[in-house]
Amino acid sequence: MRIVRVSDHRPGDDPFAQVFDASGCTVEYVSDPSALTRILAQHGWHAVVADLASGQAPDAAAVLAQLAEQETPLPTLIGHPLAREAEAIRLFERGARDIVAFEHPDRLGPALAREHRLENRIESLIRRGQRMRWLLSNVNDAVIVDDREGRVVFANDRFLSMFAFDSEDVGRLRLEDYVAPEYQVTLRHRHDRRIAGDDCAQRFQFEGLTRDGRRIWLDARVDVVIEGGEIVGTQSTIVDITDRRQWERTQHALREIAGAALDATDLADLYGRIHCIIDGLLPAPNFYVAMYDADNDMVSFPYFLDENDEAPPPQKLGDSTLTATVVRSGRSVLLSASPTDGGGRVETIAGTPPAEWLGVPLTIDERVIGAIAVQSYTGGAHYSQRHRELLEFVSTHIAAAIRRTQAQSRLRESEEMLRAIFEQSPNMIGLLSVPEGRIIAANSEAVRRYGGTAEDMIGRTSEDLDMWAVPGDRERYLGLLREHGTVRDFETVIRTRQGTHFPAIYNGALVTIGDQPYSLNIMEDISERKRAEAMLVSERNFSNALIENAGTLIVVLDHEGRIRRFNRCAETVTGFTLDEVKGRCLWDVMMSPTLSVDARRTAFQTSLGIDDARPEFREVHWIARNGLLRTIQFYNSALDGPPGEGRFMVCIGIDVTERLQMERQLRNSEVRLRRAQSIAKLGNWEYDLSEDRLWWSDEVFSLVGADPAYGTPRFDDFLSRLPEDEGRRFQHFYRQALEQHTAFQVIHRLIRPDGRTVYLEQRCETEYDEDDSPLLSRGTTQDVTERVLAEQSLKASLIEKETLLREIHHRVKNNLQIIASLLYFEAKKLRDPAALDAFKGINDRLRAMTLVHERLYASQVGSVEFGDYLDALIGELQHSWGREMAARITIETETERDLVLPLDTVLPLGLTVVELLTNAFKYAFPNRDQGRVKVAVERDHADLCICIQDDGIGLPPGMDPKEQGGFGWKLTLALVRQLDGVIDYDGSHGLRITIRIPLVERIGNTNSEPVSTGIPLTGDTMGGDQRSTMQSLGGRATGAQHGADGGTTETVGATPVRTSGATG
Repeated sequence: MRIVRVSDHRPGDDPFAQVFDASGCTVEYVSDPSALTRILAQHGWHAVVADLASGQAPDAAAVLAQLAEQETPLPTLIGHPLAREAEAIRLFERGARDIVAFEHPDRLGPALAREHRLENRIESLIRRGQRMRWLLSNVNDAVIVDDREGRVVFANDRFLSMFAFDSEDVGRLRLEDYVAPEYQVTLRHRHDRRIAGDDCAQRFQFEGLTRDGRRIWLDARVDVVIEGGEIVGTQSTIVDITDRRQWERTQHALREIAGAALDATDLADLYGRIHCIIDGLLPAPNFYVAMYDADNDMVSFPYFLDENDEAPPPQKLGDSTLTATVVRSGRSVLLSASPTDGGGRVETIAGTPPAEWLGVPLTIDERVIGAIAVQSYTGGAHYSQRHRELLEFVSTHIAAAIRRTQAQSRLRESEEMLRAIFEQSPNMIGLLSVPEGRIIAANSEAVRRYGGTAEDMIGRTSEDLDMWAVPGDRERYLGLLREHGTVRDFETVIRTRQGTHFPAIYNGALVTIGDQPYSLNIMEDISERKRAEAMLVSERNFSNALIENAGTLIVVLDHEGRIRRFNRCAETVTGFTLDEVKGRCLWDVMMSPTLSVDARRTAFQTSLGIDDARPEFREVHWIARNGLLRTIQFYNSALDGPPGEGRFMVCIGIDVTERLQMERQLRNSEVRLRRAQSIAKLGNWEYDLSEDRLWWSDEVFSLVGADPAYGTPRFDDFLSRLPEDEGRRFQHFYRQALEQHTAFQVIHRLIRPDGRTVYLEQRCETEYDEDDSPLLSRGTTQDVTERVLAEQSLKASLIEKETLLREIHHRVKNNLQIIASLLYFEAKKLRDPAALDAFKGINDRLRAMTLVHERLYASQVGSVEFGDYLDALIGELQHSWGREMAARITIETETERDLVLPLDTVLPLGLTVVELLTNAFKYAFPNRDQGRVKVAVERDHADLCICIQDDGIGLPPGMDPKEQGGFGWKLTLALVRQLDGVIDYDGSHGLRITIRIPLVERIGNTNSEPVSTGIPLTGDTMGGDQRSTMQSLGGRATGAQHGADGGTTETVGATPVRTSGATG
């Protein structure tokens, strides 16, 4: 034997070396994996011995994997240490032929001898096969020999031709190469069992698979091949039984078709069974049945099973399709993998073109009733002429089965229909024997109405069941039936099993069923009809009462115009009774007797439309019994009367005399309203916010210059008619009113289509739903163009007057400045200090008045912001007294801002502040380098409070302002009196003077006229010297001592004066 030894061992240290020598083996040691691949590719080796584990050389697992990869079927023996026998066993289970422990190398010899004997036997078998090849080459049966693994080691020519193999394929073939897939597992299992020595069936049939994909049925006999007492392979004799099996299957299919025709519940069941039968004869994954209606040239597809398409609807047969070709020609059609018909592709009715198609006609008595077809989209069905002949052979039987099933289906449908009519009929039906009169059959309604069961009724007569409630009716009914053979509408009363009664109509006839006479009886329960008749009478009475008591006039006329019905309302309106007018022509009763009969008839027929069958409203004028003219609105409708009486005219009307009078009054009122709106240029409108629908009165159309013929525009369209700024303002205020739930009022400008600009005042109020969402706005539109233009003219006039008034203030200011300048130049000529002081006081007063007019000119005419004015006045006074005085005396101001006062208030206050500050400058701080004066102006509720306070020497001891006040004090009191104010002063700690004047009708009064203080500014009012002047302005003296007294309040002129805490 030639052995490949894969190991790291060499002949000198190999534990199996002695065994190899003793067995006479030729051993090739290999440790390099690449060398192993090369050596295994060589032929002539008998076995491989590998180690379970090794270093450089491949181990046993790697050797097994490489043998499998190279498809080299060499038996492999594995050497292993005894301690790792479990691992070796696992490799043995994976395909090793045997395992030998290194500790027992002697066991390797028998294993090698067994493999050698097996190889010799196989070679002997091959030699014997060669000797038998010539003998088996001419045998009609196929013969093959395979080894233990199922490899074909011999095959005769019959086998090769049967499966389309070549002689070179022998040696590479396995049973999986020529056995159909569904049989491979079974046959492989049987082969392994035979090799193992188990009993298996020697004779069996299976389906083979040729090289070109055809399937053939085979009958095989398999025997084992034994050499040296061991099974080394099998020998099979194979016979092709495809034709025989096909004939058997065809006969079986015919029997199944005949059975299907008998057992199928309906056509759909039959078609499904036929498909299964054909699928057993040839490949039929896609199968359909086409039935042909020759009378209408229509084809339908009652059975259509296809992997690509849905069943087509019934359609005209046509001429160019495969189905049409089969039906029209009455011949089968076989479509190969690449069919052509006149050079073009043949399309199928089914839709997707098939790769293979086979169809045959269904023929009954040489008449084509349809076709059956099988098709394949992959080309794997391999339909052949044999398949065509087979399908043609069974098609006749299929057609007969379809025809028989169709007849059975129609018969069943007819029976089921009759049974359904019998059982589901709402009437009672019974079939009775003649002449006995026994009940043979009764439907469910008869059983239900009788109140028993079918067993209670079958076999008994109606007399036995006591069903006839009226004595003698049964005899009369049977007598009519015997005499005439049929009875129609025989009315009687039926008694139920429970003893209740119900009226019924009997209909009967004598019939023959299977040469046997019967009586077919149909009874109809007319209880509902009786109740309906009673109800009809009741409804007729109710209708008469309804007509008589209706609140409308109802008059019924016959075709000649004579009155047939005249209800109570008509009697009330006209004053006539039914007895007075019944049978008379309506025009003779209700029209003026001064007209001729023909004239009255013509006029009345025209007004009433008695010759016009179309229903419509008409208005007529009747003369009542009292001679008054009544206006009636009628709705006329022509109805067919009872037979022989022709058509009737039903007139339903209402007396609208009073309503028409009210409508005339309303129209007159509307006319007056429109005239009033036109005169007032006032229109009204409504806006439905939920539907965005706007409605205008005629006057609104006139105001905006729109044409009512084009309809009311939408709300957005109306806004677009306004100038852009006006539209935005309108929409803003309208939305604001909706959100705040307030009334809406706005005046806007509108440019009419004729180019005229108008001003419209819109007012409206809005209704809201329960969710507080706006629903409907109702408003008015008024032309206020004249008013707006008048207001604009008035504003322009006011502006002009204000401009003139400002100019007057400017001129007064200039004149006062001229006077001050003249006084200044005159004062320069004086050398007397008292005269100079007097001139200075006059100049300060003039400056105060000049500053007021300057402020009036620079601000709103007639009013001055008092805080700014006071700041400017104090600054002028400081400038007037010079830098030295301004450096010595600090003036603090706390003035409330945005205090706008009119001229008649500002001017007196300004002069008062000048007098009091001048008094402080001159007398409050003698012999002092520093002093402080605080001026505060604030609102106190409804009063204006002005406080001037210094930290000087205060009032002289015992000074009485009423007795000792000089010109300045008198001027101050006069100014305060002019303002209706009071003075409160306190000289205990410095001098604090508080002036309080009422602000009512003073703040914001910008229309006040310029006022005069009423006090002359001439030198006649001044004191004789500086000391007397100082006393007249406040009575302050250098070095004066102050003491407390009780405080007094006195009045100088009309001005209240209060003093408090004055001390000597």
